[in-house]
Amino acid sequence: NLQCQNVAQSRPEDVLGCQMLILGASTWPALVNGRAKDGQLQDQMASFLGLLSQLKLAQTRMAVFGLGDSNYTYFCGAAVLLQKFVNQMGAAQLVEPLYIDGLPQQQQPLLRNWSEQIATRMALPQT
Repeated sequence: NLQCQNVAQSRPEDVLGCQMLILGASTWPALVNGRAKDGQLQDQMASFLGLLSQLKLAQTRMAVFGLGDSNYTYFCGAAVLLQKFVNQMGAAQLVEPLYIDGLPQQQQPLLRNWSEQIATRMALPQT
C-alpha cells in the first residue's frame, strides 16, 4: 500500500508501521536568527521533522530526495538537512539521496533509476 502525503496535512503517527518512508523537500530561503538564509526546509517540513523525531524510527527504511536550483549557493540544502535527520534517527538508508536540479519533469531518467533502486531494495514490483 503506497501513500503520498503532504506534511502540512500529516501527523507523525501516520508513519508508524510504515516499512519505508521517502522524505522529499524543495529548498527555500528562511529566516534563521533574524537573517535570511538559503538552503532551508520549508516551515511545515521543519515542524513535521521536529514531531517525527519523537518517534522510534530506527527500524524504518528511508530515502530522501530534494528539489533545487544549482544557481543557488546551497543547492538542495533541504535534502541535505533531511538526510541529516535520517542519519540522526538511525534509520536504514535505502539509496543515496536524489538531488533534482530544476523541474522534475525534465529529470525522468534520473527519477526512474532512483525509484527502481528503491523498488529493488524493497523487493517491490517495478513498472
